[in-house]
Amino acid sequence: DLLFPLQGLSTNPLDVKALFRRSQAYEKLGRFEEAYQDIRNLLRADSRNSAAQASARRLVTALSAKAEKYSTTDGKVSHVVSQLRSGSVAREDKGK
Repeated sequence: DLLFPLQGLSTNPLDVKALFRRSQAYEKLGRFEEAYQDIRNLLRADSRNSAAQASARRLVTALSAKAEKYSTTDGKVSHVVSQLRSGSVAREDKGK
C-alpha cells in the first residue's frame, strides 16, 4: 500500500524508512523506475543501508532486463500492443 509511506514522505522527503517502504511497493507493482529513484534518494541519505544496497542491485538487474526486452523489435511491438489493449495509448479518430 503506497498510502502509508507517502504520509511519512510528505513531512520528511528523506525519511529513510518511508522511502524504502514505497520503493518496495513500487517494485511489487512492477514500477521499477520509481522504485529505483526512491532507493537512490534513500542511499543519498544513508549510503551504508545494506537493505537499500541489495534492493538497488536487484532493481538495476530488473531495469536492465526491461531495457533489453524493449530494445528488440518484438519487445517494442509487444509493449505497444499491451498499451493499446489497456487503453493507455491515445487512439486517433479514423474520421479525421
